[in-house]
Amino acid sequence: MYSLETPEELEKAVQYIEREQTYTNDIEHLALRCLQKTQERKDLDLEYRVRLALISIHNGIHRPDLVISMFPWLLKMSEENRDRYDYRQILWYYRWIITIAKQYASISKAKLTELLTDFEQRYRDEGAGMKIVHESKFGFYSESGELELAEKELELHRTATFSIFVGCRDCRKLFAKTYLIDRGRYEDVLELLSPVLNQQVTCHLNERYGYHIAMLATMMLGRWKEAEFYAIKSSHKIDWTIGMLYVASSHLIYYGITAQFSAGRDVFEKQFPFVLKPVSDLPKLEFLLGAQVYFNRLQRSGRKTIRLSVPEHSELHPEKEVYQVGELLLFIEKEIDRIATAFDHRNENTYYKEFVAEMAHRYEQVEQPQN
Repeated sequence: MYSLETPEELEKAVQYIEREQTYTNDIEHLALRCLQKTQERKDLDLEYRVRLALISIHNGIHRPDLVISMFPWLLKMSEENRDRYDYRQILWYYRWIITIAKQYASISKAKLTELLTDFEQRYRDEGAGMKIVHESKFGFYSESGELELAEKELELHRTATFSIFVGCRDCRKLFAKTYLIDRGRYEDVLELLSPVLNQQVTCHLNERYGYHIAMLATMMLGRWKEAEFYAIKSSHKIDWTIGMLYVASSHLIYYGITAQFSAGRDVFEKQFPFVLKPVSDLPKLEFLLGAQVYFNRLQRSGRKTIRLSVPEHSELHPEKEVYQVGELLLFIEKEIDRIATAFDHRNENTYYKEFVAEMAHRYEQVEQPQN
């Protein structure tokens, strides 16, 4: 435990959070204490360093609201003091803002377009290369339901250059995995992930966000032994104490279809509390789609109730933690419709209404062979 009472202790703590690459709630709490102390001491340079660490920590523990809130201060300070702070480093983090902002249905299309235009112009002004720009625009259009524009950006990305901003080239090649699995292109997504699945790329983030997709893809191709293997590999890489709603969705789908109801209940109990926190709408929607598959399969198995240890919700009425499965499904379907409608209203199309219907139909057709 760091006391943070002296400048030396504060500096030591800041160095620790800067070095730490495994982001946890404890690391976040220490960083927030450091931020308070730097502000009390009016040490602007140290505050900058803490905020820089915090934006990565908040991204790592999936607190998108705090990533967005931290960014404007860093962008303004680095832009106005380029000889003092690394403006290009903050531009690198700007892509997170583009990714996160569009996942809030409440952020208008005009504001998102303004952000995307500003992002692209800053990259052009710095001569940073267009590869990251096309990658970010691809994600922007694919999650806004403008799939033709997304495909164009994907093609432009193939021939664009990295220039200044590269990151890990192996990691950068994997950005289309969610798009491919959503489109039902299972062979393509497994080919894309093959460096991770063959352990040629062993970055823990790629394993964390690759294995659960491989689990679904192999399941949908009827390769059940492989799906089981990736389900186990994925579960070993997940920290369920932080919000992992998209990964949780995949596991709920898999556990529901394979009738592993105890495992699915465990995932739901650990992740449902994050649905009630200020997370962005798209991961919440993904989680609810997985929960819908899970509880549908539970109901189909003949189960009418389930015991859950989860926070109370005004629309759910358990008796001593025993929930009616039918009531849970009505709640989930209502929330799915609410979020999908909000996205479609914002995006001025019907993409998400069609998407949630397609996902429900797709997984309804899947049956594990009986041994």
